[in-house]
Amino acid sequence: EKPEVKTVKDALWSYIEHKRGKLAKSSIDGYVISAANLSAVLGHIALGDVTQAMVYRYISEGGNVQANRDKALLSAAFTHARNSGHFSGPDPTKGLQFRNEEKPRQRYVSDMEMDLAIAAASPKLACIIQFAYLTGMRQGDALNVRLADISDSGIRYLASKTASRGGQMRIVTWTQALRDCINDANPLWGRT
Repeated sequence: EKPEVKTVKDALWSYIEHKRGKLAKSSIDGYVISAANLSAVLGHIALGDVTQAMVYRYISEGGNVQANRDKALLSAAFTHARNSGHFSGPDPTKGLQFRNEEKPRQRYVSDMEMDLAIAAASPKLACIIQFAYLTGMRQGDALNVRLADISDSGIRYLASKTASRGGQMRIVTWTQALRDCINDANPLWGRT
């Protein structure tokens, strides 16, 4: 039997369990943080008793990017509760025209910083840093590359950002610097 979903806390955890295994671990970890934040303030309230004013107050008093993430999870939890038949009232997260300001990161690693990081790293780590830099892959994608992914046309990989949604295969085409990096990596991992 599925547990009853009556309170905000119930809805949050029902949604997280529904998504577990369908989303990346990092996404679930983020949801768990948001669920803990929301549960401390709204968790005990019945779904039908949550008002838009409560959600607005939560976001505005939180005043940060995390409060925006929390609201997104709350919205998804209400939608899931409705879709699974646990809730039929109005969704207090819909139509809320407030969001804390978010500024994208604008900092890039300079060539000097990259050179210092590579010089301070072990040979294997230096190779991984160089590979990630040359391919533009996310950390997890770079670490998951296998020999079978490397071909004459380049390096194929499934982008982790889209993997849970059916994914998109991408290919990084060869440059001389990337070929040199792969050639340097082979003996480090015992391949010739």
